[in-house]
Amino acid sequence: MLSWRRTGPAQARRTTVLGWPIGHNRSPKTDKAKQRTPWLCFDLVFRPPPTAHLAWALKDDRHRRVLERCQDIARVKTLAWLGQSVAEIRWRAGGKQRARVKDGLTVAVFPHDESRATESRPLLHAHGIVSIRARRPHNGEWGNLSADWLMTHIVVAETLYLLYSMEEVSARLGWAWEPRCLS
Repeated sequence: MLSWRRTGPAQARRTTVLGWPIGHNRSPKTDKAKQRTPWLCFDLVFRPPPTAHLAWALKDDRHRRVLERCQDIARVKTLAWLGQSVAEIRWRAGGKQRARVKDGLTVAVFPHDESRATESRPLLHAHGIVSIRARRPHNGEWGNLSADWLMTHIVVAETLYLLYSMEEVSARLGWAWEPRCLS
């Protein structure tokens, strides 16, 4: 076990994350990478349109269950799109080699029903913790996702999630949506 007292807090942070040592390539080309703390995951927040989460807070149990199901379906479709169409794994020095991941993304989903605000205000949403690790398509070995590529598509993923969400709510509850004019 590494003691931060011997190495100092900054070195201990760089060397271990969540108690596990982080190994780095010992190539001189990766010295810069050795100086930063590696990412282990991304936290994606899936929050339905305001009308849906307000209805979820105010309606009866039947409507709540339907709205929760709609959000689950929208989240699954969005994550499938990210895994199949966006997520790339990188390897070689500087991540020069890139390809689509072999088996999609590894995601842990945690549904929440409260906001961060005090007094436990209801807010239907879920956190999707996406592992940075994925399998390479050509040999099945594990490597790191291309974080920059995934993050450049995050706004598109959010928009897609909202559209899937609205589509599901319309199909299951018969609701219609209309654009708001903010002028």
